[in-house]
Amino acid sequence: MFGEDISFLRDEHDEVRIIDMIMRIILFMKKNLVTNVRIYKKQSRKVVIHSATLRLCDSATLDVLIALHACNTATDDAIIKGIESGAKLIICAPCCHKQIRQEMEKSKVVDPITRYGIFLERQAVMITDAIRALIMEYYGYKTQVMEFIEMEHTPKNILLVGRKSEAPVDKEAILKQIEDLKKQYGIEKHYLEKIF
Repeated sequence: MFGEDISFLRDEHDEVRIIDMIMRIILFMKKNLVTNVRIYKKQSRKVVIHSATLRLCDSATLDVLIALHACNTATDDAIIKGIESGAKLIICAPCCHKQIRQEMEKSKVVDPITRYGIFLERQAVMITDAIRALIMEYYGYKTQVMEFIEMEHTPKNILLVGRKSEAPVDKEAILKQIEDLKKQYGIEKHYLEKIF
């Protein structure tokens, strides 16, 4: 079990402290081989991590949602759970990105980048996570995409971090960006769009 004070999450300008907390939680999870977690309040300002699956997770008690290497659309399910619960912080380290790659292959839309197999795979990863980040922003999360593990350890080292914000959101502009990306690469639908 791991406990962490989250009272500082109210301060939107404390980026360093938030990133530090995320790294400590991830290190704890890796050390203890925890892959799916539920984080909930205990005594108002403390979070406690217990191993759980999304199906067992009580959305009403979520303050922070973490999903490490949730394969394919499991990352999207975790993001949906976090958004629907109004989690203050959503942290995802996505894994396989099959859904968008399959959409791109099915559409047969080819450009100078995606005509090469390895580039198609990498582009599908970037598009998948870009749309995830945009959808999180649509729902009022200040979103960052960053690397969190050295490349020599794993090529799957992208971390999506969304912190709930009260700042106004231009939802129309975000939807247009999502539609433009999908049109450019022949994508019919991103799995996470089911939240709309």
